Parts: sequence; structure tokens; C-alpha cells
Amino acid sequence: MLPGQRDRSAARHIDHRAAGGNPGCLPVRRHMMALPKRQSGVSMLEVLIAILILSLGLLGMLGVLLNSIKLTSSSNYRSIAAEQANAMADSIRANISSLSAYNSPASALTAGCLSSSGCTPAQLVSNDLYVWQSRLGALLPSGAGTVCRDDTPGDGGPANWQCSGVGIYVVKICWSEARVAISGATTCVWANI
Repeated sequence: MLPGQRDRSAARHIDHRAAGGNPGCLPVRRHMMALPKRQSGVSMLEVLIAILILSLGLLGMLGVLLNSIKLTSSSNYRSIAAEQANAMADSIRANISSLSAYNSPASALTAGCLSSSGCTPAQLVSNDLYVWQSRLGALLPSGAGTVCRDDTPGDGGPANWQCSGVGIYVVKICWSEARVAISGATTCVWANI
């Protein structure tokens, strides 16, 4: 054989094997199997399941968001109540000579206390209580407060403050959390004087 020439007998042998033993024919599969068609796109069921999972996740996130808003509102009311309790305690400490007058909270606005003419210590007590209770009503939902002597300051509420008349002077503040609906209808805080 010359260089560059191919051996035709070897080529025929390869062709015969590739053709499945049929010289001069194309290779044929002996066992023809039906191949499944390739899937293109996504089925409707898969899309519906994905939407369902996504919607459940979004509902869960909405629930967390609503609870955080409720807790933030409740926390805001507690901060306002603590601030107002301390403000009233500071007013009482500034007028300590009339401390016993704060124990029977009858409140009325005295015009002279808000001007340069001034007012008596008893009028100042009445004016302080009136202004303070007005602020409670404006800043807290159904806000109410009292000043009294009590040896168990954590009890009572706006309907019945349950002041025992003995013990330390305390400032009690209550408000309604019915619209928040976390810890019941009424929440109270108190501060010692």
C-alpha cells in the first residue's frame, strides 16, 4: 500500500459493523423504543402549588406585621403612662407641703393658677390634678388616674382604685387596650412618690 492510500478492506469491515452486518446500509436500531417527549414549560399544577406556598408565606408575614404593630402601640401607651405618672409625682414633690391634699383627688381648673396672680396651695393641687387627668384622657384611650395612699399599689382600676388609705403615696394610671386586644381590656401602671 502506498502512503496516503487507505486500506479498503478495513474500511469495509468497519462499515459492516456499523451497519449491523448489512453492507451498504445505514445502521439501524434493533430495538426501537419510544422516547418520551421533552417537557417544555411548567404545568398548571406546579404554578398553583407555588402560588399557594407564596400566599401562605405572605399571610404569615402579614400576621407578624400586625402583631408588631399591636405590640408597638401597647409599648407606646406604657411609655406615655409611665411619663405621666412621673410628671404627676414630680408635681407632688414640688408642692410637698400639700401632699395630704393629693390623697383626695377632687380636681377643678383654677384660672388664677395659670396666670401671674397665682393660687393657693389647695387650688394648685386641684389644678394639677385637673390638668393631669385631662392629659391622661387626651393621650391614652379611656385614660384615668388617681393619687392615693396604698400598701398594695398594683391592684385596682378606674372603676375601683382600691386605695387602702395606708402605706405609701402612689400615682395610679389605667387605660383601655381593648382595640389592641393583647392583655385584656384595661392596663394599669403605678409609681411611688
